[in-house]
Amino acid sequence: MGKKKKKKEKSPVAMLKRAERLFRKGNYPSAKKDFEEINKYLRDEEIAEKIKVCEREIRQLKTKDLIKRGRKNTRKGDLKEAIRCFEQAYDICGEDWIPKKIRELRTELSSRRSSEAAKDAEKAGDYEKAAVLYEKALVTQESEDLLLKKASSLVKAGKYDEAISIFKASELSDDGAVYDYGFALAKTGAYDQCLKIWEMIESLQDTFLKQRALVQSLLATTLFEEFFQIRYSPPTVYGKRFATIYEKGMYLLEGLKIKTRHSNPETLLIDLQGIVEYGRYASIDWLWKEERYEAIRKLLLPYPSEMDADLLALCAKTFFRLAEISGTYLPDLTMFWLTAVHTHEIVVKLSENDKDREAVRESLIQRAEDVIKGYAETGGPSSKGALRCWLVEKELIRDLSLLAGDQDTPQLESDSELMLVCTPHFARQFGLSDHVLRLIRENRDAFSDIEHYLRTGAYYSSAGQSLFHLHREEYEESLASLPQGGARPQSNPANGEAEFVKYGVERVNFAYGLHCLEKGEPRAARYFESAADLFKKSRRYEKEFTDKAITCHDLDQMEQYEDALADIHTKRPSEAIKDALSLTMVRRAIRLYNHRRLNIKAAEAVVAKALMINPDNDLARSTLERMKVDLDMEELIKAINKFKMNKACQVAAKSKHQEVKEEFFEFMERNIEHVDDMEIDEHEKVILLNDFFKWCARVDESHPILYDIDEMLKELE
Repeated sequence: MGKKKKKKEKSPVAMLKRAERLFRKGNYPSAKKDFEEINKYLRDEEIAEKIKVCEREIRQLKTKDLIKRGRKNTRKGDLKEAIRCFEQAYDICGEDWIPKKIRELRTELSSRRSSEAAKDAEKAGDYEKAAVLYEKALVTQESEDLLLKKASSLVKAGKYDEAISIFKASELSDDGAVYDYGFALAKTGAYDQCLKIWEMIESLQDTFLKQRALVQSLLATTLFEEFFQIRYSPPTVYGKRFATIYEKGMYLLEGLKIKTRHSNPETLLIDLQGIVEYGRYASIDWLWKEERYEAIRKLLLPYPSEMDADLLALCAKTFFRLAEISGTYLPDLTMFWLTAVHTHEIVVKLSENDKDREAVRESLIQRAEDVIKGYAETGGPSSKGALRCWLVEKELIRDLSLLAGDQDTPQLESDSELMLVCTPHFARQFGLSDHVLRLIRENRDAFSDIEHYLRTGAYYSSAGQSLFHLHREEYEESLASLPQGGARPQSNPANGEAEFVKYGVERVNFAYGLHCLEKGEPRAARYFESAADLFKKSRRYEKEFTDKAITCHDLDQMEQYEDALADIHTKRPSEAIKDALSLTMVRRAIRLYNHRRLNIKAAEAVVAKALMINPDNDLARSTLERMKVDLDMEELIKAINKFKMNKACQVAAKSKHQEVKEEFFEFMERNIEHVDDMEIDEHEKVILLNDFFKWCARVDESHPILYDIDEMLKELE
């Protein structure tokens, strides 16, 4: 083995260089050690100062490390160790923020200890103490979970009101909290609120279901007790309490399946329905006195499947008051008011005298109509549409009242309990449409004509809603709401509405087609495919259509009218359709010719065809004559311009129009006047004049121009 090398002793200069290098690199512990070793010998003040810098930097590094460890322990939840690290850091650096941090950690540690203690108290069954400890923990630790635990402890401790106030202000995150909240409500007698809260729980456990059934039973019992306390009191005195009975009872009846320990649950259910209905109308009496008509409207909903006279009268009065306030309720006013004033049980109460009764009825109808007219005069399209619908329904219900006989004595045995004298909307709402349609069909001969019969039935059929859309000028909705979109109307064969639906579809398609024409839409013509059938039922629609056609001035619309009239003419060649088609063809041809979009020959062909359709069309006849003149004139001028005089003579000779012949001779006169000015010899002039004579004679052998030509020839000879 070789000899061990002796370790060289470092010189002070080398050690100083090394210390300086470590100092610059920030390795303060090693630099401090070397500086201290060197300064034992050198006693240098500058080195001593650097030693102090190293000591300061070392303290800062240690402080940073302790703070880092403290924060790490805080995140880990080791608050005790975190506090020790921050305390040591403060002892080193003395920074102002560290004591505050230490206090926060100590408070949090205390809170955690309180929370743990609260859990121990819960396990021991001391819920009141647990609630206090949770409150102590909450002082320093804001936590929804701790708050809900406190509330649950309060419930178990029997402090329900305190627990409810906490639950009410919190977000219920789990079924346990929801259950405790409901339980607290039930314990304070708020059974309906308990059940509503428990709706959040989807559990089907038998224990929970039994508890819920028990609360339902308690709620029902409470409602009965409340009702029997005030049932003989005036509704206006205890209106709010009756309203509460109604609201809670409806919730119990509608929202839940009643399961109680009652010996006869079916009887209980019937009794409960009775007090709920009583509470409903008692509430309405109170609300009427308070003039809270909107609240009454809500109590009237949903409407029953069948309506008795008393409820009908109440609905009519309510919507009259609401309509006075807002135009939104005009359709409801129309539906209930017109039906009410034509209902036997209501009408007989208007007056003992039949004559006076009828006067009162008309007065009531006029009152409602005045309300609707007020909106129509100052409102927008919807209000005007409401008035149009009112007028239609007023006419319809009067027709029905005549069909039903004496308005105050129902005549139909099978329908004696039904309100057949009603508006279409009322019939649709309460399932009376089929009965009304039967009444209409059985009294077909009572109508003034077929269109009157079909129109009345159509409004009560499945196409009725589309017709009312027309009155509101809602054309797209009208078409869309037709059975099967109006293409092939589907109706219920059992109720015999097919003929009414067919008429309704024809009406809607006809009106929609006119709407498309007015809007300039190219799809209009197809909606007049069934117009011929509609015109057979009523000539007023035919007149409406033909009047619009013959007064139309827009070329594109005229084309669509012409196409539609031509199609209708093939199915229904009535005098009115023939007249309108013929006139429209002529007017359009003239306009196209004047706009240079049709040449004269094509225009003449159209006018000639129009005259064939209607030989009495004076416009067609005069236009055709004028066009023939123009055609002959055009042909004559064309021949003259090309110096084809034989052709010109032929046209002028054959033309039956004096204007054409005169044009020919005016041309010849102009030429004769300029013969002397022509630079030709006399022989050539003779030849030319002979040609002039020949041409003129072919057109008219007795025309005076022939004598002028003959005189000129004599002079030249």
